[in-house]
Amino acid sequence: MRRNRARTASSGVGHPHRRRLGRFLALVLGTLLLLPTTAALLESPGRARVPLPGSPPPQQPAGDVTSPRESWWEPGRAYSCGRNWCSHVVLTYRPLPPPPKRIVVAVAPTADSPGADARAAVELRSEAIVDSIVSIVSRLRQQKGPEGTAPAPAPSPAAWFFWNQKPPHPRTPALEVGIENNQTVIYVVGDPARAIAQQTVATVTETDASQAGVGIPELAGRWRDSFRRTISDALWGIDFDRRYPLARELLVVAFVLAGGFLLLLLSRVGRALEGIQRRVRHRQQLLERSSQEGAMAAVSGGVATLDLQRLTSLHNPAALRQAGNLLRLLRRLLLFSNVAAVFAVAALSLAVFPATRNVAIYLTGQSLLLPLLWVGLIVLQPLLALAVDHVLARWGRSMAQQERESNRSEQRINTYSKVLRLAVTFFCLLIGLYGTVLLLGLDPTVLAGAGLVAVAIGFLTRNLLEDMINGVLILCTDRFAIGDVINVGDKGGLVEDMNLHVTSLRGSDGQLTTIPNRRIDVVDNLTQQWSRVDFTVRVGSAVDPQRALAVIEAEAQRLWQEPQWHELLTEPPSVLGIDEISHAGTLIRVWIATRPLKQWLVGREFRLRIKLALAEAEIELGIPQQRVHLPPPQDAPLPPPS
Repeated sequence: MRRNRARTASSGVGHPHRRRLGRFLALVLGTLLLLPTTAALLESPGRARVPLPGSPPPQQPAGDVTSPRESWWEPGRAYSCGRNWCSHVVLTYRPLPPPPKRIVVAVAPTADSPGADARAAVELRSEAIVDSIVSIVSRLRQQKGPEGTAPAPAPSPAAWFFWNQKPPHPRTPALEVGIENNQTVIYVVGDPARAIAQQTVATVTETDASQAGVGIPELAGRWRDSFRRTISDALWGIDFDRRYPLARELLVVAFVLAGGFLLLLLSRVGRALEGIQRRVRHRQQLLERSSQEGAMAAVSGGVATLDLQRLTSLHNPAALRQAGNLLRLLRRLLLFSNVAAVFAVAALSLAVFPATRNVAIYLTGQSLLLPLLWVGLIVLQPLLALAVDHVLARWGRSMAQQERESNRSEQRINTYSKVLRLAVTFFCLLIGLYGTVLLLGLDPTVLAGAGLVAVAIGFLTRNLLEDMINGVLILCTDRFAIGDVINVGDKGGLVEDMNLHVTSLRGSDGQLTTIPNRRIDVVDNLTQQWSRVDFTVRVGSAVDPQRALAVIEAEAQRLWQEPQWHELLTEPPSVLGIDEISHAGTLIRVWIATRPLKQWLVGREFRLRIKLALAEAEIELGIPQQRVHLPPPQDAPLPPPS
């Protein structure tokens, strides 16, 4: 009970929000993966991507050369292959691995047939071949083997699905290579006994052979073997469905159950990593809050509620940062594993059915590249953050050995770590956007037309670029870091946060001021390396200055010798002497060099001691004096009596 209560208390308010964010990211990734498949199934009315078994082939009007398909998700869309236009013939009844060699048809543009017509023609050729195979399998589905023919030995279910160790189906029609109208064609040999009419499946042209780099007879033989294997595999699938009516459905259920068990196991690992990450984040927040409270307490003269040195000795900030990055990497790898498991189950389930096997190929091929890019970048970002923290930790150790009396290296590491991690995230985002444009296959003319938009965006974001450039210069020149107290114009306070765009200052009364980096030109850093108390006191004109200097010098030496104040000073206080003599008295100045952020605490203590010491020595403070000289009174006649 105590452990559950502590877990609930440590989860914080942000725990449900993080879970909602994870679900949202999973939904986005799922949408990115399913969108190509949906588009491939629905966007192209001119071609049946997944025809139902037994359905008649779609009829193509003779001589109808329409514009090429504009859907970039189409696996059989035309593409430029040198001077020709090519298209992949994606067969509906795709055999399982090992897959056959790709069948690529090509059309060369001519003077009578320009590029657009050649592109449409090659896609129509690809569609015609697919439709021919579909019509042959549809007719064979309704037939049975010839009488007197012994049934072929039934392969095992494993051979049916995975290793493809199946002999040619006995009802596979004979395919031959011949000449028709002075062109090489692949045709189905007619068989009246089985009601199979002779039908041309594909035409092999010289352009196809030159594109493949082989002769026409060899290419025709390859295509014939691929068609024969496709039809045989489809017939074996039909026999399997008749022999085992629910085998495919049961196999899909097995895939789903295995995927669910794997997701359940990954979710338990994810919850364990989330608990560790919460504890690491809590310690980081504790250190940051302690550092801010210590800095604000030093400014205001209060006492920090947390001992920063004790916390730093217990929890190494660099180690905590690296542990946080490693945990983020592991959780993103788990996210990748969840997404991969879901779509692996989906791809395997779709691959079981011949009618949806092409969809599985899209899902694991072209459709999977885009989410894989983003998931890879999600994993790459913490890896780069780990590398950044590792390099900064090594640099910090070398700087700490050179500057043993200063914590400046730790401040700079904290600042650089936050800024560089944001820069790494921005860099990964740019790579993702650029890779998305490339994977989407956008037309270069579209990108060229978007040049005006890029110019407009660059003009509108020039202030952002100025902020980033000035932010880089601030980091390189070490003008200030997170934890410094600075003044920028009429604004000042503790640097609470900083990135390449803006700097946030926390004032003494709690207000948070955000300043764009391009407006930071002159900076007064009050806490870099060391600080100073500029102390002045004015004693009366009648006071012996040597006596006043002796009292102040004694208090300064007493402050230097006390251990609790000695560790806050970098050198003995310097009593500079008399800086001004006026009617208000004699001005004495003292400089006290302190550690960063300690000048306000030391200054208040020293002022209190000087006040008490001067009062004890009966030394009066300077008072502004002013003499008024009145003219002597003149005799005036008395007024007459009334």
